[in-house]
Amino acid sequence: MNTRRIFLALMMTGVLITPVAMMGSASPSQSANRLEGTWDVTATFMDQSFKVLFTFMPGRSENEGTLVDTNEFELTPNPICTPDQGVWQRTGPRDFIATHFTFCFDETSTPPGNPFGKAKVRDVITLSENGEEFDGRQFVEVFDTSGNVVFSGHIPMHGVRVHAEAPPPAP
Repeated sequence: MNTRRIFLALMMTGVLITPVAMMGSASPSQSANRLEGTWDVTATFMDQSFKVLFTFMPGRSENEGTLVDTNEFELTPNPICTPDQGVWQRTGPRDFIATHFTFCFDETSTPPGNPFGKAKVRDVITLSENGEEFDGRQFVEVFDTSGNVVFSGHIPMHGVRVHAEAPPPAP
């Protein structure tokens, strides 16, 4: 199996985040430091860019929450992977870390769909001053079904916050 293909498939479990309504009457500077929402992310691996959608949601406090992400490659063979699920934590005024996991399946196995393994993704994210973009880096580890690391690597990423848009007027 092509290591680059595995890595791209697992990394595409990525970064676009759905907007979450801001609570209370947060000031613009407080809102700019919030990670919650949906982000349209471009990640780059081996000179190939791909899109990821991340959704960061609130959690037990303002400084931690949950996330889900999906990417362009997770449903393309082989392996076929699930969307990622995980958690995020604030580490500074505009700095965050996240850890998320995905399960992968081998479509070439007999019968098709046997477990391939899983991936663990760890992110470092820094929001821009206005909170509308972020830059970050992912560290991906791919494990076989016995828990052995079969691949690991770093991926830079850049995200842009998604905002709700009204549809155009009906004809």
